[in-house]
Amino acid sequence: KHRARSGFQVAMTSLQTTLRPVRRHLLRPLSARSSSLAHLLPTPLEPSVRTHLVFGANTDVGKTVLSAGLLRAASPARARYVKPLQTGGPTVDADFVGTYCPAAECHTLYSWDAPVSPHLASRGEECPVAASEILRGTNALLAVAPPCSWTLVETAGGVLSPGPVDGSGAWRPQADVLAPLHLPAVLAGDSRMGGISATLCALEALLGRGYEVHAV
Repeated sequence: KHRARSGFQVAMTSLQTTLRPVRRHLLRPLSARSSSLAHLLPTPLEPSVRTHLVFGANTDVGKTVLSAGLLRAASPARARYVKPLQTGGPTVDADFVGTYCPAAECHTLYSWDAPVSPHLASRGEECPVAASEILRGTNALLAVAPPCSWTLVETAGGVLSPGPVDGSGAWRPQADVLAPLHLPAVLAGDSRMGGISATLCALEALLGRGYEVHAV
């Protein structure tokens, strides 16, 4: 009993330590969570350039397979794939997309070796990345997209999965980090047990942040 209680207390202390840096951010109104990053973006994208963010209702629901299929179906249009955050290896998802859509131009911005959430990988490998850097890097790649092309920006994990920690040890949900891009989204649903609820919760989280969801 004593050991079980001690283990529970250790787990709860660890959870509280993990969530403390993001607690204030999550308690802010949805409309204010990405406003501090909005001024970093220079100009709107060229109207002829189609761009979508690919979110998942959870991790491992098939976002990369969906991205590869959509870009392959889009041929002969100029296809581009951007992965801002990658864990588990430098170009794992980009390599997959490149294999099944050889014509696609693939980019990975930040990567870590550990196959865990970006906030854990960046902290463990001591490679923090500020939300502003992610936003600038992603926007820079989108800004050079050629006319009449289609770019898919695939996120990591689920809609509210953590981004990497910054220099202060804090992190933001990826949906908040990328919201200032004002891009429409495609949501990959979860087909597993409990997936309907998970998918609807993810959809609600996106709509509540002002995302225009074009497909689920």
